[in-house]
Amino acid sequence: MTTNRLKPKQIDITSSIRKLHDTITDENPTAIFKSSLFDLFTSTSALEVGNENLDSSTIEISREDIFDTNTSIDDLMKKFEINDKEECVYQILDYIFRSFMQWIHDNGSLTTNFISIGYVSDILDFYTSKVSILSTFESGDYLIDELLRHFVITLIFMVKAIGSNEAINFVVLEEEDIRLDSLGLNFLTEHDYKDYNPTGLKACIQNIKHERLKSLCGFVQALAQFVIFNISTEYIDKGKVQFFDELLLSFENLSKPVGYHLNRFNILKSYHPQRIFSNTYPKKQIHDLESNGYQVLENIVDTFKKTVNILSNVDLKSTYDFEEKLYYLFTNSFGIGYDDSSKDQIKSDSVVYRMNVLNRIFLFQILISVVEDIFVNQINITQYITNDVRSLLMIDEDTHNILLKGGEGAPEELQNELQSLKQVYLDSFLNIMRNPCYYRKSLSKQLLLWDSIQANISMFEKPQSPDIEGNLDEYPAISLWVYFKKMNHMIEFLLRGFSENLYSEWEYFAIYWNTFCIFDEKINLLSQFRQYNELCKKRYEKQNQSKNLKKKYKDVEKRLKIKDRNLRYITQIDSALANISKLMIETEAMSLLCFLQCSRYIYLLESSKNKVDVLDHLQNISSTFIYDIRFKAFSSIGSPDLPKKNTNLVIDRLLKNGKSKEYVNDCLQKLSLVKEKVREIECGNEEKKLFLDRILFTIKQFEDVYGKPSPSLSNNDGLNFFKIENSYESKTHEFFPTLF
Repeated sequence: MTTNRLKPKQIDITSSIRKLHDTITDENPTAIFKSSLFDLFTSTSALEVGNENLDSSTIEISREDIFDTNTSIDDLMKKFEINDKEECVYQILDYIFRSFMQWIHDNGSLTTNFISIGYVSDILDFYTSKVSILSTFESGDYLIDELLRHFVITLIFMVKAIGSNEAINFVVLEEEDIRLDSLGLNFLTEHDYKDYNPTGLKACIQNIKHERLKSLCGFVQALAQFVIFNISTEYIDKGKVQFFDELLLSFENLSKPVGYHLNRFNILKSYHPQRIFSNTYPKKQIHDLESNGYQVLENIVDTFKKTVNILSNVDLKSTYDFEEKLYYLFTNSFGIGYDDSSKDQIKSDSVVYRMNVLNRIFLFQILISVVEDIFVNQINITQYITNDVRSLLMIDEDTHNILLKGGEGAPEELQNELQSLKQVYLDSFLNIMRNPCYYRKSLSKQLLLWDSIQANISMFEKPQSPDIEGNLDEYPAISLWVYFKKMNHMIEFLLRGFSENLYSEWEYFAIYWNTFCIFDEKINLLSQFRQYNELCKKRYEKQNQSKNLKKKYKDVEKRLKIKDRNLRYITQIDSALANISKLMIETEAMSLLCFLQCSRYIYLLESSKNKVDVLDHLQNISSTFIYDIRFKAFSSIGSPDLPKKNTNLVIDRLLKNGKSKEYVNDCLQKLSLVKEKVREIECGNEEKKLFLDRILFTIKQFEDVYGKPSPSLSNNDGLNFFKIENSYESKTHEFFPTLF
């Protein structure tokens, strides 16, 4: 197209593109321009080639930098100054296993931690070219050529089981390790699992006299057998845990390593595998190993124990308890090590207690089964939904059967909504297997589904009447239960942001205030649930009075059936009322903690000499940024009605009110009373007890910090005006776990 001066809006596109092309080709490209169609893992080759910042093939490796795997055992003993053959091999294998553990614990990449080891990369190089397993290292010694080789191959098969597993969609190790094929690490994909012979390493162990070496090899063989047979499609038996007793026994017999200089074995690693197997980074540093590898291992095995125990003891009628135990077991660790004052989400002394990737993959593979329908631990998902509803609300037999049968016999539209309910309920189940970041991200997606299901199911129920007693049979129990679940997700979505360090200080008030508003609505809904259940109980108790039964039912057998049914209803209601009472206490505590943070915010704002500047800043930015970014997930949700954009109006009113210190003291008094109620909650669930203990600990910390008569301000300038002095050693913005 030629340029037409009479039509200035028309331009010569070809000429413009050529000019742009000349500009780009004349420069040495140092940046990437990313389009929406750009695929990080499959479309980077053209951008990487020859670019020192991206192309791993530009890494220069000298032969001296690569460890020679054919080194004899005598030379290894001299190199590492170890006098005993088996002790030397033990320390090498211990180093290799710790490197594997460092990868598996999300502390680094697969390439730098594990594949960088010469013995590992040689086996993979051989497999890549020959499509078979390396038969020997040719060092001339059985301990290296057979024992060490089988040890490494066993670990490699574990990597294959983890990385090529369908559960990897729910587990993120490190960014470049999301899928092994993205690294060009399709090793062993052509290799049939049936060729994996777990007796290979076991046979080598028979000839070992060194106790620590024998116990380490025995444990790795048992761990590999447990992992491969419980998470690999070829072997897995849904609902059945295989080789667990063998794993526990081998772990009990595992000798703890004695002290030695661990990182002298770093010479086993090189940058060569990064050049061959990694397409994401050039020369990425090979770090020293963490010293807590065996603590991590202990936590992994302990979590396996707890998980298997929960899976083994599930009762068809108490699936709510089963869900709660799993929820707290897998999400309690999200906040471990979080310290607001240092902005360090994970402290080194608590890193070992985070939920491990192995535990999460194992749970997914054993727990979920989808054939003709969705089953969780061999129980249909509809049973979980039905039990969940009954844990809070009285539902009659007809409603119970409709839920249990997935809407069978109900209108087609309602059946579709119940199918959607099954899916979002399953997604909530699956979510606990994700890491903390993906967990929160998934909550935002689920919120829209919960909101849609609530609105659509309510179309099949009569609108809620303010007169609950006069309309018990029309009470919209199912849609209100969905509303309750939605609010739980909203609360969790907001509060999880603290443990992820997402929020700046000036955002705290908006987050806490909106969370407090949701808690307030949740308390009102729970109060309504309690009233509804009590009225239902009163009705069935009245019906069961002899004179009423005789008057209404002349047939004796019919009277007995009705009486038995009513007694079952009353038992169900008593259980629901007990659950509601606990939830009311926990929710009240969480609500007060949020309101206390808001009141404290206002009190410190009143004390700040830069109050006007801070308010101007909040006025200019929070109306758009906080709402558009932090509350984007709530943008299409109609209820509950939240302040969102009007948070600044709330601040203005509270400032004019001038009672912030009074509110702080009032909150502390109420928390003191609630604290006693929390202590009285009977809890047979160890993981739930940890959550309750955490609430008590947080209340105590708040009393210590906020109960001071004249609080000192750490910084009276800028936006950090309300930060508490670190000398208090208090997690003043600790994440409060959400109630299940």
